[in-house]
Amino acid sequence: MTDLLRLTNVKRGFSLEGQRIEVLRGIDFAMAAGEMVALTGASGAGKSTLLHLMGSLDQPESGSLLFEGQELMGLSNADLAAHRNRHLGFIFQFHHLITELTAVENVALPARVAGIDAAVAGERAAELLDWVGLGARLRHRPSELSGGEQQRVALARGLVMEPRLVLADEPTGNLDEENAGAIHDLFASLNQDRGVGMIVATHSSSLARRMQRRVHLDRGLLVDLDAKPETEDQSS
Repeated sequence: MTDLLRLTNVKRGFSLEGQRIEVLRGIDFAMAAGEMVALTGASGAGKSTLLHLMGSLDQPESGSLLFEGQELMGLSNADLAAHRNRHLGFIFQFHHLITELTAVENVALPARVAGIDAAVAGERAAELLDWVGLGARLRHRPSELSGGEQQRVALARGLVMEPRLVLADEPTGNLDEENAGAIHDLFASLNQDRGVGMIVATHSSSLARRMQRRVHLDRGLLVDLDAKPETEDQSS
């Protein structure tokens, strides 16, 4: 079966004040469709950089990045934008909602950008807002919503194009325990009810424990925390 996402020897670095900084030194990673993966690591380890590469918001300097068997390295910016809009959903620590738009308009926006009819996009957005518990807040603007409600709008927006994979970068970092727990529950429902794969970069141990698998970024390399140790062949 083809992996949903596969990275092979992916490298990315930056130059800062004339000094070369190697952030990702050869990332190998694969996940199946519908899998839930927690990405952990210290602040500054490169989790956001890695998520940006996985989401085609940035390009590796070398290596291979396959989505459902298709190589993404070398695609044009237009093709990468189409790939993101068609297959990926994004949720960030800061919700990035457009203040002038209502909740339902914010959620519908990616669908409208993709050329979907306004009525269809609005209906899909309203259904998602109802699913995240905001069916009575469709016409409210971000300033009229709490922090937890704003993040639920952002989650609904990330799902409006029915993505195969959702990438979330510290999605509960600015929320209190109660609202963070509500987002955790929605992630579980999203996976169980809709079969959406997820990669969640988080410092939250409680959220990481709810994922099916945990990988840890350390000094530019990725370690699978749940990999079973290899055992020696007893017959040798």
